[in-house]
Amino acid sequence: MNDDIVSFFYKSTHASPPVLTAVVTDIDNVTRAFSFTRKVSTWGATEQKKMCMYGGLTISVRQGEHGDKQSGGSKKYIVPVQIWLSSQYPIEPPIIYLIAAAVAADGNNKDSTEVKIVSNHPNVDLNGLCYCKYLSEWKPRTSSLQKAMRELVREFEACGVCPLVKDESRKPCKMNASGSGSDLDCVICYNKKDTVLVPCGHYCLCSSCAANVLDCPICRVKVKVRQRIFN
Repeated sequence: MNDDIVSFFYKSTHASPPVLTAVVTDIDNVTRAFSFTRKVSTWGATEQKKMCMYGGLTISVRQGEHGDKQSGGSKKYIVPVQIWLSSQYPIEPPIIYLIAAAVAADGNNKDSTEVKIVSNHPNVDLNGLCYCKYLSEWKPRTSSLQKAMRELVREFEACGVCPLVKDESRKPCKMNASGSGSDLDCVICYNKKDTVLVPCGHYCLCSSCAANVLDCPICRVKVKVRQRIFN
């Protein structure tokens, strides 16, 4: 059942049986606890292979009036994240990214909208890279990915600000008959788009963002090929 994990990590320089067992358990626990999907994929524009876990992370943010978090109830958000592990994990800590493609309030996909990463968020930079104290103090022998994810959720909720916010500066993207956007912008970073996703055929991303997504951000079909278009 966990053959994909074993085959990816067993060639690493530190993969003694006890370490490999701990890695398999750690990754499997995260996949189950957060209902994530995992696969081995190419990291960014490089040829380096890494294990990627991805899915929606549920956080609860307290709502209040005039900035008073104590005066209102809480609202749940599902934010898309990717966790990238090199074959040297846990010596190399995990890399966790927030994907600014869409956010759903209360798990209702009908309410999803174009979003961007909040400026000056204490746990996420403008590229989507996530930070928390637990990750900054990562210890290969004792730290775990499951604990890191729970601490990240805790810090997201403690700061009281959803890391993704509706992008008021963006007009809704009108779709043509093929489902492609009518503008020239990547739907994630808003740079010029230049890549078609196969098999769905959506033309919606730049090559850098396309290299880091596993599913089409428009239709959620699994991406098998990324075809760059040169104008």
